[in-house]
Amino acid sequence: MFRRCDGFGWIAALLCAGLIAGCSRAGAEGSAASPQELIVTAADFHFRAPKTVPAGLTRIRLHNEGPQPHHVQLVRLAPGHTYAELVRELSAGNFKLSWATFVGGPEAPPVHGTTEATLLLEPGEYAMICLVSLGDHVPHFAKGMALPLTVTAAVRPTTAEPTVDVRIALNEYGFDIAPEISAGRHTIRVENVGTQPHHLDFVRLGPGRTAAQALDWFREMKGTPPDVSVGGTTALAPGIVNYVTLDFVRGDYALICFVPDSKDGRSHARHGMLRQLSVQ
Repeated sequence: MFRRCDGFGWIAALLCAGLIAGCSRAGAEGSAASPQELIVTAADFHFRAPKTVPAGLTRIRLHNEGPQPHHVQLVRLAPGHTYAELVRELSAGNFKLSWATFVGGPEAPPVHGTTEATLLLEPGEYAMICLVSLGDHVPHFAKGMALPLTVTAAVRPTTAEPTVDVRIALNEYGFDIAPEISAGRHTIRVENVGTQPHHLDFVRLGPGRTAAQALDWFREMKGTPPDVSVGGTTALAPGIVNYVTLDFVRGDYALICFVPDSKDGRSHARHGMLRQLSVQ
């Protein structure tokens, strides 16, 4: 949920200056396997979560106790760098951090709701941060929504891909979906096949609303939102894979990427990475 990207310079700098560049491909093709779970609870303005987790395929379940929207952005740190260093650098406005890589996580659920994302965690040091900012233009990680996470080595980590029935490829600047999404519960493989970071925000549109209207509302974020974010993935570096499971009801949805473009800083949605779906 990078909701202030069109006019909010600190996010553009953060996402366009190399913080999300360069990452290995996550998620191997294979038979279904049960991932481990990592439970994260978000509130205004803190996370509650374990400090360590074994390496392997991990389902991160985010519950938002709100009332503001929150998400979980996982950042993997290169050896020799620390969580405290990351928070210090970001808080100081230093965003050219080649030693930090965004590997996804669950996008914001509805208030008091839950979302999930499954991804392959490799051993090492990570940070969990919330990049959401609202009317005061202060990112939530600067208000305390950041936690360290240590991923320990596992003897036999689960790496096989979950059973999926929909695949979405993120690229410049669109969403390739196969097959068409129908009403019901779906597990979706989301992969960034582009050359820039991307994320995926699923928004259920209100009656008569369009994806373009939803995007316009997110630019200003004034009043009660007429549409509802129902999940997705936070930012993925090129080549990274996340898996999300969502329940779709009949109606219209928007798929939006709010990540700023590396060339001009405008959100990818403003470059056309905005799609409307009718789910039957």
